[in-house]
Amino acid sequence: MKSSDYLFSKLTFFFILCLSLVSPGGKAQQTFCNPINISYRFSLDKPSRRMAADPVIVLFKNNYYLFATASSGYWFSEDLLKWKFVTTRDLPFEKDAPAAAVINGELYYMPLNSNIIYKATDPITGKWEVFNADFPLSIGDPDLFQDTDGRVYMYYGCTNNDYLNAVELDPNNKLKPIGKPVQVLKGDPARRGWERPGDYNTGTERPWTEGPWMTKHNGKYYYQYSAPGTEFKSYADGYFVSASPLGPFSYAPSSPFSAKPEG
Repeated sequence: MKSSDYLFSKLTFFFILCLSLVSPGGKAQQTFCNPINISYRFSLDKPSRRMAADPVIVLFKNNYYLFATASSGYWFSEDLLKWKFVTTRDLPFEKDAPAAAVINGELYYMPLNSNIIYKATDPITGKWEVFNADFPLSIGDPDLFQDTDGRVYMYYGCTNNDYLNAVELDPNNKLKPIGKPVQVLKGDPARRGWERPGDYNTGTERPWTEGPWMTKHNGKYYYQYSAPGTEFKSYADGYFVSASPLGPFSYAPSSPFSAKPEG
């Protein structure tokens, strides 16, 4: 299994489906179920709840790194079972929905609505540096992705009235955009009923589409996204498919691929 296969889609809530995999060391298959036993923050407002939204996990130098919204730090683990917490003053942890990705052997981090990209070569130490302090786009729910040919892309968007987008980045020039962003998809509840707001998809307001995530498999590109809003029991994940990282993308009629009808 390639390292890219260990990347997990960002779901807005920190309750991901059970996962079975073979560890990097080739050990026997193990199964892990969330919520995992880590030092979550808690919101004491009623109803009291854990606060660890928008998780992203990447495999970097034989360790899994877990980042989440407003968690005061991040975690790493060798086996997805035992986690150690890392604190640092180098990253803005009160920012939401971070992106994390391994690009050319280094770990990069970028939070939502930020113009700064950070980089680390040894994140266990908590040491990060500012890689690009002037990223030119305003990014909601970013996802960084390096293709098998070495080219780098960003997928982003968190909106109830606009498009989710894609753009190529230049790995040799501070990950700056190459060309103009491509509009990939926009909420369409009239044709995709699961995107309609409300616990039972009965709302009439515009849905929120968010949390884009790119997965490449067997030469095809799967652009995942979430709708219609995190507050609804109907919150679910769909996807579009393309033969190219910038599209054109076609809606997958098997969407939503991840849903829990009663929340």
